[in-house]
Amino acid sequence: MTKVSLSNPELFKIFDEATGEVHLGSSQKWYGTEQQRRAGCGPSVASDLVSYMLLSRSDPYAKGKYISKKDFLVLMEEMWQYVTPSERGLPSTDLFYKYLLSYAKDKGLCVSRCAICDMHSPASSWPSLAEIIRFLEVGLRMDLPVAFLNLDSGEEENLDVWHWVTVIKLEYEGEQAFIDIIDDGAVSHINLTLWYKTTKLGGGFVCFDIKKRHI
Repeated sequence: MTKVSLSNPELFKIFDEATGEVHLGSSQKWYGTEQQRRAGCGPSVASDLVSYMLLSRSDPYAKGKYISKKDFLVLMEEMWQYVTPSERGLPSTDLFYKYLLSYAKDKGLCVSRCAICDMHSPASSWPSLAEIIRFLEVGLRMDLPVAFLNLDSGEEENLDVWHWVTVIKLEYEGEQAFIDIIDDGAVSHINLTLWYKTTKLGGGFVCFDIKKRHI
């Protein structure tokens, strides 16, 4: 079985000073308002992606160090101003992509690659499972975490509906594929093949490379 993963998932670790816990990635439950906690999965995932890429590409001395939850919340609140959900959340890969580009531009960051693998309606227009596997493999081999929008979980019980998560690992053999995702501060193992074959609404995937500009 072919296995592809990010080079340093430790960079997702966030230390909670109040409880002493270490989380792997953020949680929308950390936001301050009810609306943010209900609909904040998109900006939370965007924060995780940006943090990982800036640490892995721009600050080699940060490897092995944990980000504090207090500091990470500053990024999450800042990201909310760009990757802003509506009352229905953010059920669009195109908007996620557009909002992140706006964030990067305003922060003086360089985006060198952006890619979307989208599953628009109807299902007859969806990319094949092999195309999705290839999209994830290319991104992860470039050390890019992948944002995954799930609109309908089908028979895969480890995925929340109408929800963004972060893909950090892919395993596949033929059309049997599995992914590890970060969601709500922890890792879950997902049967990607089962999801693809049983989801009714689909979703999509977004990856991008972002780094500080060199002057």
